[in-house]
Amino acid sequence: MQEGYITATDIKHYAYCEVIVYITHILGVTEPVTEYMEYGSEVERDKSLGPIIARFKVKEVLKKPQLASKELMLCGSPDYILRTKSEELIPVEIKWSEPSRYGKGKKDHVIQLATYALLIEKTLKNRRYSIKRGILYYLRPEGKLIVVNIDYELKAEVLRILRNIREIIEGKRLPKPSRSKCSSCNYRNYCPWRKEPRPS
Repeated sequence: MQEGYITATDIKHYAYCEVIVYITHILGVTEPVTEYMEYGSEVERDKSLGPIIARFKVKEVLKKPQLASKELMLCGSPDYILRTKSEELIPVEIKWSEPSRYGKGKKDHVIQLATYALLIEKTLKNRRYSIKRGILYYLRPEGKLIVVNIDYELKAEVLRILRNIREIIEGKRLPKPSRSKCSSCNYRNYCPWRKEPRPS
């Protein structure tokens, strides 16, 4: 990560639970490697591209491009960016997990895609690209492709989260824990809020 830059992963973490940003940036804890991360290998991600390429008439695939916006002080690397025959650019994230219980993209993953959309627009702004959709591909329990519409409101939410993250890092505000996420959070053992008694 470039010094002073917020990452797309930070944005995703905040969307899952604000406290993770505090744990990683203030406490200096790095995310432990999980079975999910190890199994979600590069080979598995590449294999899942076949049906995506066929559906979207892709003429070029950019793999793990490094994107950085000096204007936003934001950086990140999507799994892929697709360039279609109509010159549309589509960010793609492959997830070794399942979609939400409603069969939609999980909120933090949708926000992460919107972050990549903003980065593509800022990085390629001289080419006047506007990213209007992205793709989430969930590998579990079986392959499920979800097209995410990326509108102005979603991009504005990313910018709001970006400001909030900076305020947390600068000590201007404390994060609000999302207690419903605690049981599945990889950072729960490091969370200063985990052991707080519930209000009576």
